Amino acid sequence: QINLLLHQLGKTRFFKKTKPSPFEEAQSLSWYLENVFYGSITGIILNLCEGLGISPAEWKNTRLFTVGFWPGGDRDGNPFVTSATTVQVASHLRERIIRNYFNEVRVLKRRLTFKGVDTIVQRIEQRLIANMQGKENAYANAAELLADLNEAREKLITDHDGLFIDILDAVL
Repeated sequence: QINLLLHQLGKTRFFKKTKPSPFEEAQSLSWYLENVFYGSITGIILNLCEGLGISPAEWKNTRLFTVGFWPGGDRDGNPFVTSATTVQVASHLRERIIRNYFNEVRVLKRRLTFKGVDTIVQRIEQRLIANMQGKENAYANAAELLADLNEAREKLITDHDGLFIDILDAVL
C-alpha cells in the first residue's frame, strides 16, 4: 500500500496546469484564515485573559494580532491584480468573516435560550443575516456587533448566573 502511494506521489503534479488568478489564489488562502487563524487567535486570547484574570469583555489589546493578507491586494508588482480584483477579494474576505461570526452565533443560540438573552442573540443572528444578504438593519461596523454581544453578556451575568458565559466570551 505504501509502495502504491509513493508511486502515485511520484506521478502526481504538484502544480496546476494553469496558474490561478489572484482571486482564486485569495480564495484558496482564505481557507487558512477561516480554519486555522480564526480559532487559534481566539484560543490564544482566551488563554491570555485567563492568565491575566480578566474576562474577554475586558480585553483591550485589539491590535495584539494583525493578520496581513496580500493575495488580490499586491498591486505593487503583480500585473494581474487590478482594483476590481482587490475589491472582489475584500468582498470575499468580508463574507467569510461574517459567516464565521454567524456560525458562532448559531452555537450561542442553541445554548443561550434564557429569557432576555435569547432575544438579544436572535437580534444578533438577524443582523448578521442582513449583513450577508446586503439588507437593511445590518451591522455597520464591529462596534455595533460588540455592543450587542456585551449586552447579552451583561444580561447573562445579572439574570442567569453567567451560565454558558465561556462560549459567549469565545465569540467576544
